Amino acid sequence: MPVPVSIGVEIGSRALGAVATDRAGRTLGRLRLTRETSSVAPSESDLARLASALRRRGWVARSAWAVAPREATTLHGLTLPPPETGAPLDKLARAEVARIGHRSEDSFELAWWLAPMAHRRGESVLATAAVVDHDTSTAVLDGFESVGLSLRGLLPSAWALVAGAREDLPTSGLGVLLDVGWGRSSLVAVSGDAPAYERRLSSAFGMYVRSVAERLDLSDAEALRTIGRVGELEGRLAEIVADGLRRFGEGLAAELDESIGYLRSLWPDESIGQIVLSGAEASGLDDWLMTAIGLSVISPTRAPASMVSAYGASLIAGGCERRAAA
Repeated sequence: MPVPVSIGVEIGSRALGAVATDRAGRTLGRLRLTRETSSVAPSESDLARLASALRRRGWVARSAWAVAPREATTLHGLTLPPPETGAPLDKLARAEVARIGHRSEDSFELAWWLAPMAHRRGESVLATAAVVDHDTSTAVLDGFESVGLSLRGLLPSAWALVAGAREDLPTSGLGVLLDVGWGRSSLVAVSGDAPAYERRLSSAFGMYVRSVAERLDLSDAEALRTIGRVGELEGRLAEIVADGLRRFGEGLAAELDESIGYLRSLWPDESIGQIVLSGAEASGLDDWLMTAIGLSVISPTRAPASMVSAYGASLIAGGCERRAAA
């Protein structure tokens, strides 16, 4: 018998992830499929495989959101009038993004939000805008529609991550999420129930995998499997994998340390106690970062690290979490 569910989908450069939850936000199941193509918009064959896997589990989407691909999303910091002025903030945000990008106002899809503790600069407040080209958004949504999966839209990754890691974030002070991606990573600062700041980091898991692949003359897939066996490795293999992790960790820690310093300059009265680590699962990275930056690093508790944003999107689809204005 078909089971009505809320579905969240993450479109990674190497895999598609999906999480189904019920009306109470309980996880009913997860799946992850390796992509046959790496284009921003998933191919019809990749989406057909995803739709078939969902049907085999008996899941019928009551509501579904996909997380906007990080590679297709541009972030902008905006300066807007305070909401209490009654200014048309949606219109002003779109006009400002168009001005910054030297583009027409109808050429992109936009989600924007004020920091929950809206940092003021004079008579203005700071906001974050997540922008996806209209053509890319249309290609993604139409692709899902073509295999019978109707999405409500694309979510900014920051909102999906915050929703998925809600129980691991502090109830006071500033929460920090570090999502390690294949091509780029992302740091999200959280206050209350919303993102306060997001920064893209150049250090990424793919760099670690490729460094191991090059030194051992392996394919990326073979290097990934080797890294996954890190606890079993000995001799030269173990040394090369450990050196790759060290190099990756050093770059990531340097960017993380710079970002945390910036956050503390923006919100000097807010404490930062720990970092929630999601995304690609690199064994030993949490311990490495804890030593390097002097903050506690924890893993998500409600979903595997690699499925946090898909889980968050499913909660938003079910109305269990809020999202950015779009």
